Amino acid sequence: MVRAYLDSHWPYYCVSFLIASYFPAIEWYGSYLYLLWIVYAIIPLLDTLIPLDEINPTEEEEKVLTRQIKWKFPLILYILTDWTLFFWSMNKAVTAEMTVVEFLIFGVTVGHMGGLGILVSHEIMHKRDKVSRTVGTVNMAKNLYMHFFLEHLYGHHKNVATPLDPATAQFNQTVYSFLPQSIIGGFTHSWQREKELLERKHKAVYGPANRMLWFSAAYILIPLAVYWGYGLKGLVFFLLQAFYGVFLLEVTNYLEHYGLQRKETDPGVYELVSTKHSWNAPQLIQNILLLKLQRHSDHHANSFKPYQTLCSYKESPNLPHGYAVCILAALVPPVWFGIVNPLALQANELGKPSERDMESAKFTLKVWVLAQTLFFTSLLPFI
Repeated sequence: MVRAYLDSHWPYYCVSFLIASYFPAIEWYGSYLYLLWIVYAIIPLLDTLIPLDEINPTEEEEKVLTRQIKWKFPLILYILTDWTLFFWSMNKAVTAEMTVVEFLIFGVTVGHMGGLGILVSHEIMHKRDKVSRTVGTVNMAKNLYMHFFLEHLYGHHKNVATPLDPATAQFNQTVYSFLPQSIIGGFTHSWQREKELLERKHKAVYGPANRMLWFSAAYILIPLAVYWGYGLKGLVFFLLQAFYGVFLLEVTNYLEHYGLQRKETDPGVYELVSTKHSWNAPQLIQNILLLKLQRHSDHHANSFKPYQTLCSYKESPNLPHGYAVCILAALVPPVWFGIVNPLALQANELGKPSERDMESAKFTLKVWVLAQTLFFTSLLPFI
């Protein structure tokens, strides 16, 4: 028997309904900023006011939840809704009259939803069957980021919280330094890893068995197909939404492990990954919309666990607010460093930050949430 709160899969359809609400918001009201306002103003404000998500399933409940097929349906609906939004928005971008600002906001919003689509890809990539991994990889085609599958599973999860991982932000590293490190490093590491794998199997590196060759070809052919079908304006919109989806993914990577370090036990050898090497965030609504990605410590400690069984551990370090707040704070390095650096130092030394410093950081970000909410709300009537 699973407690009702943990047994309901209905809240996880919310992100699909949120996307679906964007169609009338634009068609009826011309509100291009609507979804970003919901994500960065309303949801963080609500998460500041309501109780945190700290209830874990028991071992017996985990077994039941893992066997239930119903948890796949929110993922399937999201993929269908996301691709519907993509094709509808491509057509809208090339046919509707809109200002440059509206065009940019529209592309960023569609890219933002595509970034959440990468989250779904991430969830189904972490399955042992080839079908799930293939679907997760292909789903990232519209972001031109299919090699993420190779780097994330075979690089990031092995090397996380060490200097060997391009997707781990080092202490005092700005997000602007991190982005090229993670994007370029992820691609080059995937090439090197694929090359070494094929050499061990005595297969041609520049042959049909090289997945990175197929991905690289797709990164050229897909934009060409978009240009052929939608013209230059459509290509610009496609690249804008693709870039922003990747940007959102990588800024999220930045948050998830910023400044956390595994101890080096021997030269080039590091302690095992544990629940103290990822930042968590227990904000309820964001946890639902992000498929419990904010329970990131458990994901790294148990990478094949499905999202409905992920747990929150008291010994894991917590960010002072959810991703929708920390993403914007990270874009202002002095603000981010001032809030998170003391917490990261304590997390590395003590396993988690002190309660006093956490309360101070939470208060600062509550003020930030208010400013963030007022900012997006003030723009809503104009865009």
